[in-house]
Amino acid sequence: MARNKKNNPFAALLFGPALVVVGVLALWENEGRFNFYQAAKDAQVAPAGDAPVGRPFAMTDELDTQIPIVGHYVEKFVGFHRVNRSAMIYSWDEDKDSDGHTTWDLDWHSSVESNSRNSGIRQTLRSDTLYPPKYQLGSLEIAAADIHLVDAKQAIPARRLQLVEAGRQQQLRLAGEYFFKGRGSPGNPQLGDERLQYTGIPNAPTASYFGMLEGHVARGKQYDISKSFLSDFIQNDGVLHHLVNGDRETALATLKGYFSKVKWFTRLGGTAAVVIGVMIFIGFFASLLYRIPVLGQVVGWGVFLISLAVGLTLSLLVMVTSALVHHPIVLALPVALVVAGIVYLLRSKKSAKKNVENALSQYQQTHADDGFDIDGPGMSAGLAEQTFSNLAKLALEGGLSKHENKFLVKWAEKNGIDADRMKQLFAQAKEDPTPTQAADRNDFVLLVCLAMADGTLSMREQSALKAMAGRLGLSKGDVREIVVGVETGELVPV
Repeated sequence: MARNKKNNPFAALLFGPALVVVGVLALWENEGRFNFYQAAKDAQVAPAGDAPVGRPFAMTDELDTQIPIVGHYVEKFVGFHRVNRSAMIYSWDEDKDSDGHTTWDLDWHSSVESNSRNSGIRQTLRSDTLYPPKYQLGSLEIAAADIHLVDAKQAIPARRLQLVEAGRQQQLRLAGEYFFKGRGSPGNPQLGDERLQYTGIPNAPTASYFGMLEGHVARGKQYDISKSFLSDFIQNDGVLHHLVNGDRETALATLKGYFSKVKWFTRLGGTAAVVIGVMIFIGFFASLLYRIPVLGQVVGWGVFLISLAVGLTLSLLVMVTSALVHHPIVLALPVALVVAGIVYLLRSKKSAKKNVENALSQYQQTHADDGFDIDGPGMSAGLAEQTFSNLAKLALEGGLSKHENKFLVKWAEKNGIDADRMKQLFAQAKEDPTPTQAADRNDFVLLVCLAMADGTLSMREQSALKAMAGRLGLSKGDVREIVVGVETGELVPV
């Protein structure tokens, strides 16, 4: 039939969520899919005569590469595990958009769509998958039924094949890489013309089998797995019945690569289904705005971006959750490392904050006892203001957080500097950001303590400290040493 379901907006309303559900189910099952590579790797290595009964085994031997595959339209194939015959017909394809506009496409298709322009057209050639009657690996007979083949396939040019009577009766003729049937030519096909193309998986003199014996014939092992209506579509049947070219190590490498490819293709396909489903669903509600010239384009991009964000987030959440449910042991170590890292960081922050608080409290107490106060004798007030001025200049280099700035003000108040004087000192610091000669390594240590009053150093604070360190002639190594010392409590301002 013509693909006109999008012409019905209510069909789109249902189709979108349905597509999301299909994508989510595919992603969920995919993360817990049967790992045929691991099953093959774990299978007991044994020759056919010593294969364990009722348990999977693996063996490598010489393969009979001359067992023929019946070609039907052409002569028998030799040297292949499997041959795929693809039949195409040159016909019309009809598509209707949501506005009822019809688009016609005349091209090669795998089947004839039922529409007005294809009236009277009938496909006489059929696609098929062709196997040998059996496989012979050394003394082991392997059943062709349900065999799993993962080696790469290649095109079989029609010029290498010979037509048999059935092909000649179909009036097939050689045309480049295809067998052609019809009134036209490959370069100028006509409506109703047909063509055949062949691809196959070549075999090799040495091959490896992974599966299980049933009697004297290898028929594979069916593992007990949870299946859904999507299992066959995503190639998750739970069967270990694999024949692979090469010795055991080569075959396992091929299986591993194929397993990874299937898993990633399913991830991409499932994610695409979720995103498209969300887009169709949201688009249903935004469709009324599309006809507005400028707003319509903006809405279109908005729907796309929202669908992408929601779809990717949902897909990632499903994959991670499914992986945790299906492989808790495998993910236990990474999760434990992440949790341990978070705990370590939190404890380090708490410890650093406590060490800084102790250092600052000790600093204040020490200088209070020494008369480091506005009411003290001599130049104590001047020294307090000078230290505050230096700290203010260092702070203004990159700015302190609200918490740290509050501590600096509190420190000044405890040392007898009133609010008006602090404003004056801050104003002077802005006009002349260069610290006085009295600014030294100890001032820098004190500033690091102030910056780490919350237990951490932000990127902004790190930049400010590095800039000030350069003014004081401190290297990056010195800065790193001071920061670590303050964090651990080994270094305090004096």
